[in-house]
Amino acid sequence: MPDYEKIYYHKALEKSGFDDGWRKYILDFIKNNAPTGAFVLELGCGEGEFSTKMGNSVNYYGIDVSEYALKQAAAKSSVTSAKFTLIDPDDGRLPFGDRMFDVAFGVYSLEHFKKPKEMIDEAVRVLKPGGHLIFLAPNLELPLSRLNAVRHKNIWYKVWLGAARICDYFFRIFGVATFRTLGENFTSATGRYEKLDDDLTYIVSSMEVINYLKKRHKAEEVFSAKMSSQDAGPGLKGKIRRMIALLPAMKYYGSVLFVVARKAGS
Repeated sequence: MPDYEKIYYHKALEKSGFDDGWRKYILDFIKNNAPTGAFVLELGCGEGEFSTKMGNSVNYYGIDVSEYALKQAAAKSSVTSAKFTLIDPDDGRLPFGDRMFDVAFGVYSLEHFKKPKEMIDEAVRVLKPGGHLIFLAPNLELPLSRLNAVRHKNIWYKVWLGAARICDYFFRIFGVATFRTLGENFTSATGRYEKLDDDLTYIVSSMEVINYLKKRHKAEEVFSAKMSSQDAGPGLKGKIRRMIALLPAMKYYGSVLFVVARKAGS
């Protein structure tokens, strides 16, 4: 097991509040919209905190690429029926049949998948018609936003990546999704995890993910996060942020990716 895994999951636990915020929203949404005994899949379950919070009201399944995290999850979860499955990080497929789950959700995991588009496709595949897909992830669609994951790279790589991200933005204006990923991040290159998203792989765009769900899978956007006046902040900086949000393909800018989508069908 790489040494950084213990550090990463310890930091993840520090941020895993369930009393308010998006994690509470997810729990409340599942409680209010999924029937008792519903089948629920967590994409990137880590140490399985959600399984304990949901209890025995649902049939919980969790997948992750970390053997260490899944061992911790199995040991910590108070729900004996919870099922945790290790998946291959290089494989974009899920080991479940079609139309099995009522809800599938990923909390700060989409950015770590090497094949994010394929994982989204698979998540939709295993959902029942009318089932819900929920994603919470950092929104990095602003081309000039800083990426800790490439801080070990030289200036020429960063210039190239910045230019590529600008191209990705213009592609999104015309409805083209690139799903840009990093072949190497700070953690994979150094074996260390020190700053937020050092191990990021997919450079997430809220617009890209949400539009892909709607266009490719005909999913209905039930709810999504957008920048509030409080998020924008006061003064000149706040005005600039609000102006950026008015640009084409930037309506989700200023907030994390948080989307609840309903799979087509009934």
